[in-house]
Amino acid sequence: GGGPAHDLEYVFVELGVVGRDLDGRYTIVDKLGGGAMGAVYRATQHGLGREVAIKVVTPRLGVDKVVIQRFLREAQLASKLSHPNAVAVLDFGKTQDDLIYLVMELVKGRTLEELVKAEGKLATPRVVRIGSQICDALEGAHALKIVHRDLKPANIMLMSSGRDIVKVLDFGLAKSLITDTTS
Repeated sequence: GGGPAHDLEYVFVELGVVGRDLDGRYTIVDKLGGGAMGAVYRATQHGLGREVAIKVVTPRLGVDKVVIQRFLREAQLASKLSHPNAVAVLDFGKTQDDLIYLVMELVKGRTLEELVKAEGKLATPRVVRIGSQICDALEGAHALKIVHRDLKPANIMLMSSGRDIVKVLDFGLAKSLITDTTS
């Protein structure tokens, strides 16, 4: 769904980002995944030469500056969350042409959704080990008054190194671009 305005923006994100330099600090290398509010890309951070993940969000037409400012405020708050089970937000910004981006550590592994599809029912001790780490990440976020808003198996990454080391992804920041009518 989404209508014509949403479709135009999605095409803009798809065609205009790979290979792009963001604010002279990052170069987008390739696409890792996408969703309704934008896409996530692998990028290289200049200076440090490290790989990072960058979520690029293109607001829908008609999204006002107040909503964008709220997103940037929430990104700043998320960057204060330092927890071993939460993906680290390293940087964020808005380009001259209004692309909003969020730079995160690049986590390699597979999502809980992919794990369950591949392996089916998980043993109870494994569920407890994974679930405890998810709760730990949420507890750390809640202590900073950060609410995830989009917790689902696709936003829980099991790192490829180690045994079931969890990273909770995407603390729902893209949701802040949708005007919240409830308080």
